[in-house]
Amino acid sequence: MSWNEASVECQTRGGRLLNIYDEVRKIATSYYVRHMKDSSFLSSAFWIGLHDVNGSNTDGIFKWSDCSAITSSYWSTTPQANGEYCVSASQFDLSWKIRPCTDKLPAVCENRQPCSCKLSFDSANCADLETSVSSTKLGLSEEDCKTQCLLHVRSNEQCWGLSYDPTTSTCILHERLQTKNTCTLPLRYYRKACFSYRADPLSRENTTYTNTDVNPESVCTTGDDPIEPSIDCNYTLLVDITPPPCSCPKCGSEVSGLPEFWGNSTLQEQIDWLVTSLKVDKTNTSIMRRRKYSATDSRMTAASIGYAGAAILILVVSGIVILDMNRLWRDIKQAFKGVHMYILNKK
Repeated sequence: MSWNEASVECQTRGGRLLNIYDEVRKIATSYYVRHMKDSSFLSSAFWIGLHDVNGSNTDGIFKWSDCSAITSSYWSTTPQANGEYCVSASQFDLSWKIRPCTDKLPAVCENRQPCSCKLSFDSANCADLETSVSSTKLGLSEEDCKTQCLLHVRSNEQCWGLSYDPTTSTCILHERLQTKNTCTLPLRYYRKACFSYRADPLSRENTTYTNTDVNPESVCTTGDDPIEPSIDCNYTLLVDITPPPCSCPKCGSEVSGLPEFWGNSTLQEQIDWLVTSLKVDKTNTSIMRRRKYSATDSRMTAASIGYAGAAILILVVSGIVILDMNRLWRDIKQAFKGVHMYILNKK
């Protein structure tokens, strides 16, 4: 199907052509594409939502199907507007290639509503908790954990999978997902899929629709903001993010060192307690004590340094005295001789 036909096909299904904004979404897409290749459903490049919004105006302003601008680039070649205004992705590495909008290719759509996404249990793989970027929620059932993953967004990154520990009711939502095949029980791993495959336009409800335009039929302009996805769900999205559970054998929910009233106190009371606890009595500091008296040092190294210093001082003084001993003796004899002559003269 052409790019325009693929765009209408996705819209008919309640979605839009796939948007690969960044590395996170690229990784999530790669899982789906790999599965389609392994199942022999995908053997060629496919249409994605990237297109030149002005078509033959050749200004080279590309946007996604939700009108968001390019923030990460995965071009396989430098795009050149020579009657080519639509973009496909490689089935091997998801790199982008600009091509005529009339080319016949399959397409991958994405759902616009988070609740239209599906979570499938994966028994062969699991999330690598050391390399994945995740948020942890405590005390949730497995079904509530799945709902959280469908709606969860943090710092513009959505949940692409979850790990659930039924023994502790711990829900781990993965925003940046890296998987491995060596898994640790009892964690159960689910992968989120928001994509669907369209091989030809014949399955559309409007089967008479065809489009051979060389320009993409874009709803975007050069200054449009991204189209916000609508959340058509009856769920309530919670935003309480708690730290991951500790792995030490004896730790619990209590933090040592905090007063008993901490859990039932207001934020201002907690701040006042912390300020009071962190105050330092300057009169007990070493710098203030040294102003009153010399601080003692009972370390053996300190005593050794003192003894060595005294010995060096004694040796220096003794050396000076020994070197001047002869002169000192002559001066003493001369002094006694002078005194003796003075006494004789008096007599």
